[in-house]
Amino acid sequence: MASHYAVLGLTPDASQEDISRAYLAQLGQLQRMAPGPAAQALHAELDQAFDVLYDPKRREAYDAGHSRTPPAAEPEPAAPIPVAPPASPAEGVIKRFEFVGEGGAYFRIWIVNLLLSIVTLGVYSAWAKVRREQFFHRNLLLDNAGFDYHAKPMAILRGRGIAVVALMGVMLCQELGPVPYVLSLLAITLATPWLLLNALRFRAANTSYRGLRYHFDARASKVYQVFLGYGLLSVVTLGLAFPLQLRAVYRLIANHLSYGSLRHRCEVPLGALLRYLLPPIVVAMLVCLALLAVWAGSSESAQALSENADADMMDFSEELGLYVMALIPLWLMFRVWWAAAKLCCRNVMWNHTQMGPHRFYSALPVGEYLVLQWVNSMMIGFSLGLLTPFARVRDAQFQARYLALNMQGTLDDVIATAQQQASAVGDEMAEAFALDTGL
Repeated sequence: MASHYAVLGLTPDASQEDISRAYLAQLGQLQRMAPGPAAQALHAELDQAFDVLYDPKRREAYDAGHSRTPPAAEPEPAAPIPVAPPASPAEGVIKRFEFVGEGGAYFRIWIVNLLLSIVTLGVYSAWAKVRREQFFHRNLLLDNAGFDYHAKPMAILRGRGIAVVALMGVMLCQELGPVPYVLSLLAITLATPWLLLNALRFRAANTSYRGLRYHFDARASKVYQVFLGYGLLSVVTLGLAFPLQLRAVYRLIANHLSYGSLRHRCEVPLGALLRYLLPPIVVAMLVCLALLAVWAGSSESAQALSENADADMMDFSEELGLYVMALIPLWLMFRVWWAAAKLCCRNVMWNHTQMGPHRFYSALPVGEYLVLQWVNSMMIGFSLGLLTPFARVRDAQFQARYLALNMQGTLDDVIATAQQQASAVGDEMAEAFALDTGL
């Protein structure tokens, strides 16, 4: 029989984080197998390996016994291998997320939403959003229970109305002159963090799991600090401070979100974000500097050509065109690199997020997910958008497959405790901050 380390594809020096990631990755592969006795046996083997190796005491006992086992075939051990008692619920139980929605079901919702939004000149888009969100919330399961979305369409429509009026005001100021236009853009910039704050409150208050709603309680000053303060710092440093801003955004959203009495907490290490984000940012800066140098040289060449009528303008245009064509594959490669870096940061963020004592785990395979997104883009492009619902469902299924929650106790105990200690603040926030501008 293979060792627990071999089952998870790990070495004996693997950390607890390595064990959780390997377990989730193996479960993701298992989900693709056809159901049957073989899949059930492998699932049980994975669960047993994770239960033993993730608990420090049971792992120590297993390692001690495994190291004393002679390598001969079917050995008779001199002494019984110490076996720890089965893990109790308090030691942690892995609960995986699962998305069970089907593309055909969402296609019917999507096509009706699209047609009615067109007929009503966009007014129905508020009702369309509620139907869309309810489909994705209710089909996202954790421990065989789905989430729910409770927003009222009229509340969303009011927020959309504010956004449309603001946009029309900016367009009007643009016609009045540069000064009113700049002032209107400044006003929109200053209002954006406040709108984001209300949108986050709105979404949390209208999202529930097992009848209990979420609550977002960040102050406006904190939101302005993260989005304006760190945003300005990122601009001034030409993007070098973006990892710092991203960490601040993660912490802002997680550290002010609560589920009943259970507060979320996210302590993302800055070093991990720098490792993934800093290389593409530095490369982008160097490429921009090189382009500026090329542009400056091209401007001088163009000026010289304008002064010398006998020069071959055609050769210059062809040379400039070659530079532009060479940038296209570089731009595409950079986009893939940047997308991969953001996905790695997403895994880091989830793996450092907790809900009370309960910890999230994410093992999203970056390469496979990028391929999935590329295939989805091809599906949408070749179908002229008709396969968009199927692409979105495929994306949701893939993301949920590699996300899990390590529960300290059973979910029933967690829900019961949270419901006893929770106030009605979720319902109050839904009414007091009924604003969703689409941000």
